[in-house]
Amino acid sequence: MHREHSDIGPLLDSGTLTELRPLGEGGDQVFRSAPELRHAIEQRLGPDVAAALAIPQSDESGSRFDWYAPNPGTVRRWSSLAEDELATAKARLDEVERRITALADEMSRDDGSSKDVQRKRQSLARLLRQVMTYPDASHLFLVDHRPVIAFWGFSRRAESDPTAPLGDGITIGHPTDAQRMRPPPSLADRVSRLFSARKPRLLTVGAVGALLLLTLGLVLLRDRTENTAPDEPGAAADETPPGSQWPAPGEDEPGEPIVIPIDAIATGSTDFLTGQWRALGDQLTDNASGQPIQLTYRMQAGRGEVLVKEQDGTLCRADVTASFDGRVLVLTPLTDVRCPADSGLPPYYGVTVTCQPTTDQRSSCTGKYPDGEEVRVELLRQPD
Repeated sequence: MHREHSDIGPLLDSGTLTELRPLGEGGDQVFRSAPELRHAIEQRLGPDVAAALAIPQSDESGSRFDWYAPNPGTVRRWSSLAEDELATAKARLDEVERRITALADEMSRDDGSSKDVQRKRQSLARLLRQVMTYPDASHLFLVDHRPVIAFWGFSRRAESDPTAPLGDGITIGHPTDAQRMRPPPSLADRVSRLFSARKPRLLTVGAVGALLLLTLGLVLLRDRTENTAPDEPGAAADETPPGSQWPAPGEDEPGEPIVIPIDAIATGSTDFLTGQWRALGDQLTDNASGQPIQLTYRMQAGRGEVLVKEQDGTLCRADVTASFDGRVLVLTPLTDVRCPADSGLPPYYGVTVTCQPTTDQRSSCTGKYPDGEEVRVELLRQPD
């Protein structure tokens, strides 16, 4: 059962993804599965273990996060602890890590399930192994003598990290005492903010959530993704209308299939992507209507944005980054897809596109939804 509003703890930490790298596997990110991961840990390992993981709330853009303690209590920074307190807190965190690692090991073992269930168990195991990774000790807190981690499932970007989003640097700001005192939002509100109201149009239940239904017997919030209007229509979305910085994609523009240069694979450079691209596929559809959608990318040195064109002509956008995972090129949304304020469509999480070189010098590409479903797509370069 989810905790009631009165049991929610204080605000611990806040920040954006400017200098932090979300961890994950194959398009599944730890922080986007945070409620399911915490719930799985609580069910399998107990509430004391889950209480070591702060609860994230994202803003409408999906780029800024507040992290709340799971339980009420007095907050103390890691750096303020006495030596004996620090030793005790570290020992508790070590035990939490040991138990989560053991759960990951259990989930990764073949238990005789079907191949599909086993694949999802292994996906969960990979995410669990990254739960206890955090940028540094400034994101560790003691809440009534219990250690709590904020920004778990994140690491700090290296200065030369090619996947770093466009921006002027880190904007992590630890909350003031006054901010800590403000009433936290309800857990239901935080879940609905983290898992955007619009998501059923491009995805159903997350990969980890689907796995929990299959293997852990957990009950997830079915109504967290109802198609409701955002709380404040016309707020941030009015500031930068989606698609306003570059023209909408044409319907019949020709395109050349992507060819990934061998030297780009060797060096990890994504400069060859500079320009405009379209991702097309018969199965690349809006889940609500079943109608096809278009993804158009505009890239500069491996970073840029994606324009999503709905069947009704609505244009929505998100920031994206490109990187190599071995020989595989990955185009990953950095933020939720946002639509014009007058469309009445709340933000939602988009599709991760991956392309792998084939023997005929072309590439085989797929689009992956956050629920793990994969569909074939073509990635075509568009004329300038």
